[in-house]
Amino acid sequence: MDFITHPLPNIEAWIRHLTNQRIPVLGRTVTAIDHLGEHEDLIAARDIAAEVRRDPLMTLKTLRWAGRAMARRGPVGLSGEIETVEAAVVMMGVTRFFSEFSDLTSFEEYLADFPDARLRLMRVIERSLTASVYAADWAAYRHDTDAAIIQEAALLHDLAEILTWCFAPTLCLKMQKMREQAPTMRSADIQRAVLGISLEDLTVELLRAWRLPSLLLRLTNHHDARDPAVQNVVLAANLARHAANGWKDPALHDDYESIARLLNQTPYWVRHRIHTLSDDTPEEPTTD
Repeated sequence: MDFITHPLPNIEAWIRHLTNQRIPVLGRTVTAIDHLGEHEDLIAARDIAAEVRRDPLMTLKTLRWAGRAMARRGPVGLSGEIETVEAAVVMMGVTRFFSEFSDLTSFEEYLADFPDARLRLMRVIERSLTASVYAADWAAYRHDTDAAIIQEAALLHDLAEILTWCFAPTLCLKMQKMREQAPTMRSADIQRAVLGISLEDLTVELLRAWRLPSLLLRLTNHHDARDPAVQNVVLAANLARHAANGWKDPALHDDYESIARLLNQTPYWVRHRIHTLSDDTPEEPTTD
């Protein structure tokens, strides 16, 4: 794996570079997969999928494997896509899963010389996990039949940000410094100034290039924002990002309003449901 220390010329160059890298995962994922492999005969696909979904990087690796496998089979239409982690593990088979992912590398080890970047990457991953919890809850409440892929779309919503922290830590630290020095500057403008691209565009193009499910691609594309499923994903990602700053972040008020419209509920109801999911004590109610 090679670190990117200068902006690459275009988004295609970013995709080529990232495609040729070995994607690391959480250290706890390496341990968990090794442990599951010791009990392979007792493990079902759903057990593996549950562990994979606790790590956006491992989720990416699993779905990317499925995308490559389906591409080798030739065109089969959208109905032939593998859309979820569990479906990918079922197609792969338990034994082959442990064979394919027997030599996982942790990003903690990879970023050993970049402790600040390692810490900030962990925060982004925890934020992604939180977003996936929110997205899954709201999708279930809405009785959406695509709840599983909505959860995974929220988990991978900030995929490009996660990967740039892995492979371009010095550039990400430079962006972080710019945010602190110019807090009113738009994130996309900072990204273009430092990376030469926007992370939202990179996420979409990576999902396409790596043949991840078309539904997953649609759910992470903000251009279809009127779709309730897309709103589910985007609002979950926004809420997780703002809540990471603390429950008094002023942007949360608008988040509650938007989520309430999605779920046809009140902001008061939304706020308390979110605190319940977050295992927090609800704040004192306010008039909405």
